[in-house]
Amino acid sequence: MNWEQATKIIGVNDIPISDLNLTIIKRYYHKLSLLHHPDKNNNTEEAKIKFQEINEAYSYLNEVYYYDNDNDQDDENLFYENNSNNSNNSNNSFTFSYFLKIFINSLFEKKYSDAVYKVVNDILNNYKSISIKIFDGLEKENCLMIYTFIMKYKNLLHLSQNIIDQIRLIILKKYDNVSCYTLNPKINDLFENNVYKLCIKEEIYIVPLWHNELHFSTNDNQELIVLCNPTLPDNMSIDENNNIIIDFDISFTNVIQLLQKDANFEIELDSNRKINIELSNLFLKKKQQYTVFGAGISTIKDDIYDVEVKSDIILNIGMN
Repeated sequence: MNWEQATKIIGVNDIPISDLNLTIIKRYYHKLSLLHHPDKNNNTEEAKIKFQEINEAYSYLNEVYYYDNDNDQDDENLFYENNSNNSNNSNNSFTFSYFLKIFINSLFEKKYSDAVYKVVNDILNNYKSISIKIFDGLEKENCLMIYTFIMKYKNLLHLSQNIIDQIRLIILKKYDNVSCYTLNPKINDLFENNVYKLCIKEEIYIVPLWHNELHFSTNDNQELIVLCNPTLPDNMSIDENNNIIIDFDISFTNVIQLLQKDANFEIELDSNRKINIELSNLFLKKKQQYTVFGAGISTIKDDIYDVEVKSDIILNIGMN
Protein backbone atom coordinates (compact mmCIF):
# COMPACT_ATOMS: atom_id res chain seq x y z
CA MET A 1 0.00 0.00 0.00
CA ASN A 2 1.33 3.48 -0.88
CA TRP A 3 0.01 7.05 -0.73
CA GLU A 4 -1.41 7.08 -4.26
CA GLN A 5 -3.20 3.75 -3.82
CA ALA A 6 -4.59 4.58 -0.37
CA THR A 7 -5.96 8.02 -1.27
CA LYS A 8 -7.56 6.63 -4.43
CA ILE A 9 -9.25 3.77 -2.54
CA ILE A 10 -10.62 6.13 0.13
CA GLY A 11 -11.66 8.62 -2.57
CA VAL A 12 -9.63 11.63 -1.42
CA ASN A 13 -7.04 11.58 -4.21
CA ASP A 14 -8.51 14.72 -5.83
CA ILE A 15 -8.40 16.78 -2.63
CA PRO A 16 -5.27 19.00 -2.49
CA ILE A 17 -2.74 17.67 0.03
CA SER A 18 -2.72 21.06 1.77
CA ASP A 19 -6.47 20.69 2.46
CA LEU A 20 -6.43 17.02 3.44
CA ASN A 21 -6.55 15.99 7.10
CA LEU A 22 -7.55 13.02 9.23
CA THR A 23 -11.06 14.36 9.84
CA ILE A 24 -11.79 14.39 6.09
CA ILE A 25 -10.19 10.97 5.62
CA LYS A 26 -12.29 9.52 8.45
CA ARG A 27 -15.50 10.92 6.97
CA TYR A 28 -14.82 9.29 3.61
CA TYR A 29 -13.70 6.05 5.28
CA HIS A 30 -16.83 5.73 7.42
CA LYS A 31 -19.12 6.33 4.45
CA LEU A 32 -17.28 3.75 2.33
CA SER A 33 -17.38 1.26 5.21
CA LEU A 34 -21.15 1.61 5.46
CA LEU A 35 -21.61 1.33 1.71
CA HIS A 36 -19.34 -1.70 1.23
CA HIS A 37 -19.71 -3.54 4.54
CA PRO A 38 -19.98 -7.30 3.86
CA ASP A 39 -22.95 -7.60 6.23
CA LYS A 40 -24.99 -5.46 3.82
CA ASN A 41 -23.58 -7.03 0.65
CA ASN A 42 -24.49 -10.70 1.18
CA ASN A 43 -21.03 -11.44 2.64
CA THR A 44 -19.71 -12.25 -0.82
CA GLU A 45 -16.00 -12.82 -1.30
CA GLU A 46 -15.85 -9.73 -3.50
CA ALA A 47 -17.45 -7.62 -0.75
CA LYS A 48 -15.01 -8.95 1.86
CA ILE A 49 -12.01 -8.17 -0.33
CA LYS A 50 -13.32 -4.65 -1.05
CA PHE A 51 -13.97 -4.01 2.65
CA GLN A 52 -10.50 -5.25 3.60
CA GLU A 53 -8.95 -3.02 0.93
CA ILE A 54 -10.78 0.01 2.37
CA ASN A 55 -9.58 -0.82 5.89
CA GLU A 56 -5.98 -1.27 4.76
CA ALA A 57 -6.05 2.07 2.92
CA TYR A 58 -7.49 3.84 5.97
CA SER A 59 -4.94 2.17 8.26
CA TYR A 60 -2.13 3.48 6.05
CA LEU A 61 -3.49 7.05 5.92
CA ASN A 62 -4.40 6.99 9.61
CA GLU A 63 -0.79 6.18 10.46
CA VAL A 64 0.46 9.02 8.26
CA TYR A 65 -1.85 11.66 9.75
CA TYR A 66 -2.46 10.45 13.31
CA TYR A 67 0.42 12.22 15.05
CA ASP A 68 -0.22 15.47 13.20
CA ASN A 69 -3.84 15.59 14.34
CA ASP A 70 -3.81 16.45 18.04
CA ASN A 71 -7.47 17.47 18.16
CA ASP A 72 -8.86 14.24 16.78
CA GLN A 73 -7.59 11.63 19.23
CA ASP A 74 -10.97 10.42 20.43
CA ASP A 75 -11.90 6.96 21.66
CA GLU A 76 -12.66 5.71 18.17
CA ASN A 77 -9.20 6.69 16.92
CA LEU A 78 -7.50 5.00 19.85
CA PHE A 79 -9.62 1.89 19.41
CA TYR A 80 -8.78 1.72 15.74
CA GLU A 81 -5.08 2.33 16.37
CA ASN A 82 -4.96 -0.51 18.88
CA ASN A 83 -6.73 -2.91 16.54
CA SER A 84 -5.83 -1.92 12.99
CA ASN A 85 -2.87 -4.30 12.84
CA ASN A 86 -5.02 -7.28 13.74
CA SER A 87 -5.74 -9.24 10.57
CA ASN A 88 -9.20 -10.20 11.79
CA ASN A 89 -10.20 -6.56 12.16
CA SER A 90 -9.36 -5.82 8.56
CA ASN A 91 -12.24 -8.08 7.68
CA ASN A 92 -15.55 -8.18 9.57
CA SER A 93 -14.75 -7.37 13.22
CA PHE A 94 -15.91 -3.79 12.79
CA THR A 95 -19.64 -4.36 12.45
CA PHE A 96 -21.98 -2.27 10.36
CA SER A 97 -23.52 -0.93 13.61
CA TYR A 98 -20.07 0.19 14.75
CA PHE A 99 -19.53 2.31 11.66
CA LEU A 100 -23.11 3.57 11.80
CA LYS A 101 -22.59 4.82 15.36
CA ILE A 102 -19.37 6.64 14.46
CA PHE A 103 -20.88 8.16 11.32
CA ILE A 104 -23.92 9.47 13.21
CA ASN A 105 -21.71 10.86 15.99
CA SER A 106 -19.76 12.82 13.37
CA LEU A 107 -22.94 14.50 12.09
CA PHE A 108 -24.98 15.22 15.22
CA GLU A 109 -24.41 16.79 18.61
CA LYS A 110 -24.19 14.32 21.48
CA LYS A 111 -27.67 15.22 22.77
CA TYR A 112 -29.14 14.07 19.44
CA SER A 113 -26.75 11.35 18.26
CA ASP A 114 -27.85 8.63 20.71
CA ALA A 115 -31.53 9.04 19.79
CA VAL A 116 -30.75 9.10 16.06
CA TYR A 117 -28.61 5.97 16.34
CA LYS A 118 -31.25 4.07 18.31
CA VAL A 119 -34.04 4.81 15.84
CA VAL A 120 -31.94 4.20 12.72
CA ASN A 121 -30.50 1.00 14.13
CA ASP A 122 -34.00 -0.21 15.05
CA ILE A 123 -35.17 0.49 11.50
CA LEU A 124 -32.22 -1.39 9.99
CA ASN A 125 -32.72 -4.38 12.27
CA ASN A 126 -36.52 -4.49 12.05
CA TYR A 127 -37.25 -3.14 8.58
CA LYS A 128 -39.82 -5.89 7.95
CA SER A 129 -41.98 -4.72 10.85
CA ILE A 130 -41.50 -0.96 11.12
CA SER A 131 -44.15 0.61 13.34
CA ILE A 132 -44.99 3.95 14.89
CA LYS A 133 -43.50 2.70 18.19
CA ILE A 134 -40.03 3.36 16.80
CA PHE A 135 -40.69 7.09 17.16
CA ASP A 136 -42.35 6.94 20.59
CA GLY A 137 -41.09 9.60 22.99
CA LEU A 138 -39.53 11.77 20.29
CA GLU A 139 -40.48 15.35 19.56
CA LYS A 140 -41.71 16.15 16.05
CA GLU A 141 -38.53 18.08 15.22
CA ASN A 142 -36.38 15.09 16.16
CA CYS A 143 -38.53 12.72 14.10
CA LEU A 144 -38.19 14.97 11.06
CA MET A 145 -34.45 15.31 11.66
CA ILE A 146 -34.08 11.52 11.72
CA TYR A 147 -36.24 11.15 8.62
CA THR A 148 -34.14 13.74 6.76
CA PHE A 149 -30.96 11.84 7.73
CA ILE A 150 -32.44 8.57 6.47
CA MET A 151 -33.56 10.17 3.20
CA LYS A 152 -30.16 11.74 2.55
CA TYR A 153 -28.10 8.65 3.33
CA LYS A 154 -30.48 5.90 2.20
CA ASN A 155 -27.85 4.46 -0.15
CA LEU A 156 -25.25 4.21 2.61
CA LEU A 157 -27.84 2.66 4.91
CA HIS A 158 -28.93 0.19 2.21
CA LEU A 159 -32.57 1.20 2.60
CA SER A 160 -35.02 0.70 -0.24
CA GLN A 161 -37.46 3.37 -1.37
CA ASN A 162 -40.27 1.18 -0.05
CA ILE A 163 -38.89 1.40 3.49
CA ILE A 164 -38.40 5.16 3.15
CA ASP A 165 -42.04 5.46 2.08
CA GLN A 166 -43.15 3.41 5.10
CA ILE A 167 -41.24 5.68 7.49
CA ARG A 168 -42.71 8.79 5.88
CA LEU A 169 -46.24 7.41 6.25
CA ILE A 170 -45.60 6.65 9.92
CA ILE A 171 -44.51 10.24 10.56
CA LEU A 172 -47.49 11.63 8.65
CA LYS A 173 -49.84 9.48 10.75
CA LYS A 174 -48.09 10.42 13.98
CA TYR A 175 -48.44 14.16 13.42
CA ASP A 176 -51.66 15.68 12.12
CA ASN A 177 -49.94 18.96 11.31
CA VAL A 178 -47.48 17.44 8.83
CA SER A 179 -48.35 17.13 5.14
CA CYS A 180 -46.31 15.80 2.26
CA TYR A 181 -46.21 16.50 -1.49
CA THR A 182 -44.17 14.69 -4.13
CA LEU A 183 -42.84 16.21 -7.35
CA ASN A 184 -41.39 14.22 -10.25
CA PRO A 185 -39.02 16.46 -12.20
CA LYS A 186 -37.15 15.30 -15.29
CA ILE A 187 -33.37 15.11 -15.38
CA ASN A 188 -33.17 18.25 -17.55
CA ASP A 189 -35.06 20.15 -14.81
CA LEU A 190 -32.17 19.38 -12.48
CA PHE A 191 -29.49 20.41 -14.97
CA GLU A 192 -31.31 23.66 -15.77
CA ASN A 193 -31.88 24.59 -12.10
CA ASN A 194 -35.62 24.74 -12.62
CA VAL A 195 -37.94 25.58 -9.74
CA TYR A 196 -41.56 24.61 -9.19
CA LYS A 197 -44.24 26.97 -7.94
CA LEU A 198 -46.27 24.96 -5.44
CA CYS A 199 -49.55 26.56 -4.42
CA ILE A 200 -51.26 25.26 -1.26
CA LYS A 201 -54.14 27.03 0.45
CA GLU A 202 -53.34 30.24 -1.42
CA GLU A 203 -49.73 30.12 -0.23
CA ILE A 204 -46.95 29.82 -2.80
CA TYR A 205 -43.75 27.86 -2.19
CA ILE A 206 -40.87 28.04 -4.67
CA VAL A 207 -39.32 24.58 -4.75
CA PRO A 208 -35.81 24.14 -6.26
CA LEU A 209 -36.08 20.82 -8.06
CA TRP A 210 -32.45 19.72 -7.58
CA HIS A 211 -33.14 19.15 -3.86
CA ASN A 212 -34.41 15.71 -2.92
CA GLU A 213 -36.43 16.99 0.02
CA LEU A 214 -37.39 20.35 1.52
CA HIS A 215 -39.30 21.34 4.64
CA PHE A 216 -41.43 24.48 4.83
CA SER A 217 -43.45 25.95 7.68
CA THR A 218 -46.87 27.26 6.67
CA ASN A 219 -48.67 30.32 7.98
CA ASP A 220 -50.99 28.13 10.05
CA ASN A 221 -48.07 26.34 11.80
CA GLN A 222 -48.22 23.24 9.62
CA GLU A 223 -45.08 21.35 8.59
CA LEU A 224 -44.84 20.87 4.83
CA ILE A 225 -42.55 18.22 3.36
CA VAL A 226 -41.87 18.47 -0.38
CA LEU A 227 -40.17 15.49 -1.99
CA CYS A 228 -38.48 15.71 -5.37
CA ASN A 229 -38.31 12.25 -6.88
CA PRO A 230 -36.85 12.77 -10.36
CA THR A 231 -37.76 10.52 -13.25
CA LEU A 232 -34.43 8.94 -14.23
CA PRO A 233 -33.31 6.24 -16.66
CA ASP A 234 -32.89 2.80 -15.10
CA ASN A 235 -29.10 3.06 -15.19
CA MET A 236 -28.95 6.46 -13.48
CA SER A 237 -29.17 7.48 -9.82
CA ILE A 238 -28.30 10.47 -7.63
CA ASP A 239 -26.33 10.07 -4.40
CA GLU A 240 -26.48 12.09 -1.15
CA ASN A 241 -24.04 14.69 -2.55
CA ASN A 242 -26.13 15.16 -5.71
CA ASN A 243 -23.53 13.36 -7.81
CA ILE A 244 -25.07 11.64 -10.81
CA ILE A 245 -24.19 7.94 -10.94
CA ILE A 246 -24.46 6.21 -14.32
CA ASP A 247 -23.96 2.49 -14.92
CA PHE A 248 -22.71 1.98 -18.45
CA ASP A 249 -21.66 -1.16 -20.34
CA ILE A 250 -19.58 -1.32 -23.51
CA SER A 251 -18.13 -4.33 -25.28
CA PHE A 252 -14.38 -4.82 -25.76
CA THR A 253 -15.11 -5.15 -29.47
CA ASN A 254 -16.64 -1.67 -29.61
CA VAL A 255 -13.74 -0.23 -27.62
CA ILE A 256 -11.20 -1.70 -30.04
CA GLN A 257 -13.16 -0.40 -33.03
CA LEU A 258 -13.28 3.08 -31.50
CA LEU A 259 -9.56 2.96 -30.72
CA GLN A 260 -8.82 2.10 -34.35
CA LYS A 261 -10.79 5.18 -35.39
CA ASP A 262 -9.14 7.28 -32.66
CA ALA A 263 -12.67 8.13 -31.53
CA ASN A 264 -14.34 8.89 -28.23
CA PHE A 265 -17.73 7.61 -27.15
CA GLU A 266 -20.71 9.57 -25.94
CA ILE A 267 -23.11 9.00 -23.08
CA GLU A 268 -26.47 10.72 -23.28
CA LEU A 269 -27.64 12.47 -20.11
CA ASP A 270 -30.86 13.92 -21.50
CA SER A 271 -32.23 15.09 -24.83
CA ASN A 272 -29.95 18.16 -24.74
CA ARG A 273 -26.82 16.88 -23.02
CA LYS A 274 -24.12 14.36 -23.73
CA ILE A 275 -20.72 13.77 -22.23
CA ASN A 276 -17.71 12.68 -24.26
CA ILE A 277 -15.38 10.09 -22.79
CA GLU A 278 -11.82 10.00 -24.08
CA LEU A 279 -10.81 6.38 -24.51
CA SER A 280 -7.23 7.27 -23.62
CA ASN A 281 -8.44 7.94 -20.06
CA LEU A 282 -9.88 4.44 -19.63
CA PHE A 283 -8.33 1.07 -18.85
CA LEU A 284 -9.06 -2.18 -20.64
CA LYS A 285 -10.57 -3.98 -17.67
CA LYS A 286 -13.98 -5.35 -16.76
CA LYS A 287 -14.98 -2.72 -14.21
CA GLN A 288 -13.78 0.82 -13.59
CA GLN A 289 -15.04 4.16 -12.38
CA TYR A 290 -14.60 7.38 -14.32
CA THR A 291 -15.51 10.78 -12.86
CA VAL A 292 -16.32 13.97 -14.75
CA PHE A 293 -15.79 16.63 -12.12
CA GLY A 294 -18.15 19.60 -11.85
CA ALA A 295 -20.35 18.46 -14.74
CA GLY A 296 -23.39 17.44 -12.71
CA ILE A 297 -26.30 19.30 -11.14
CA SER A 298 -26.28 21.97 -8.46
CA THR A 299 -25.23 20.77 -5.02
CA ILE A 300 -27.42 21.24 -1.97
CA LYS A 301 -26.56 24.28 0.15
CA ASP A 302 -28.04 25.99 3.21
CA ASP A 303 -29.21 28.68 0.80
CA ILE A 304 -31.61 26.40 -1.06
CA TYR A 305 -31.47 28.53 -4.24
CA ASP A 306 -27.64 28.57 -4.47
CA VAL A 307 -26.60 27.03 -7.81
CA GLU A 308 -22.94 28.04 -7.91
CA VAL A 309 -21.31 24.67 -7.15
CA LYS A 310 -21.98 21.68 -9.38
CA SER A 311 -21.75 18.02 -8.48
CA ASP A 312 -19.82 15.33 -10.36
CA ILE A 313 -20.91 12.71 -12.85
CA ILE A 314 -19.61 9.29 -11.83
CA LEU A 315 -19.58 6.55 -14.46
CA ASN A 316 -19.44 2.91 -13.45
CA ILE A 317 -18.17 1.40 -16.67
CA GLY A 318 -18.35 -2.29 -17.40
CA MET A 319 -16.53 -3.87 -20.34
CA ASN A 320 -17.53 -7.29 -21.58
